[in-house]
Amino acid sequence: MPHSMQRRSPGNNYRNPGLYHITINIHDRKSQSLGRIIGDVQYPDGHPDAPRVELTAIGKMVEYELLHSITYHYPLIKIQDYVLMPEHIHFIANVKNSIISKNGRQTHLGQVIAGFKEGCNRRYWEIIGKGEVAAKPQPTTSVTFVAGSFATSTPVSGANKKQRFSSGRQPLFTSGYVDVIPLKPGQLETQRAYIHANPRNRLLRFNNSNMMKAQRKSIDTLVTSNALRGYLIREHALHQDDTQIWQTIVERLLIANNHIYCDSYGNLQLMNHQLLPVVCHRKDKL
Repeated sequence: MPHSMQRRSPGNNYRNPGLYHITINIHDRKSQSLGRIIGDVQYPDGHPDAPRVELTAIGKMVEYELLHSITYHYPLIKIQDYVLMPEHIHFIANVKNSIISKNGRQTHLGQVIAGFKEGCNRRYWEIIGKGEVAAKPQPTTSVTFVAGSFATSTPVSGANKKQRFSSGRQPLFTSGYVDVIPLKPGQLETQRAYIHANPRNRLLRFNNSNMMKAQRKSIDTLVTSNALRGYLIREHALHQDDTQIWQTIVERLLIANNHIYCDSYGNLQLMNHQLLPVVCHRKDKL
């Protein structure tokens, strides 16, 4: 199933106050990177060489829009935790009251995020020289922004959308967003920890890429298919003559040299003893 950036929390009214963990992906990770992961996983958080994201000019612009423009237009929304990864962003928005813009217009979270994206688009197009007025070249060591560049929450007409995305101008972000509403005790702390650990986890995956891929038939359980069938007959009332059920089971097993094998994912050196991995999946229910 393809990953969806349209997942909403069922039954939630997005005009109400609350905490929202928002994830947004960029449109083209190759040409629109927000930064790169640097540092070393051996150093703890807070150390100068700890894993972190070194932002590009585009990333610095997005960070500015996130931290300043949202609150500028919606004073009752505060960004508590955030991380800009090369191809996506995470942030927790604390909506302290009903979402009302600076000019007194009541709206909902979707319009806030749409306005944030539109403001980022304008600045992004200026950076790459495709804005209505091309931005002046900026020094590579800094990026200059105009306060309050966030777009209004007024819906964009079809004609304006067509005009804005003409001349080969692609949006910076994909459409939609994913939200998680931390409601259970401890869930907010878990979401915050997840956000801040993103750069470290990315480096861990890069440094151990061989462990981040499923390895086919990598574990020999030392169990034969005949032994498994005997166990199911003795312990789970599988009838000895019920070949249809047994054939369905066999079709889902990895069998080589008359032994049942399992796929693996991760560091196999952590398995100090010969174990029998068990995979449970609702599709395997007979």
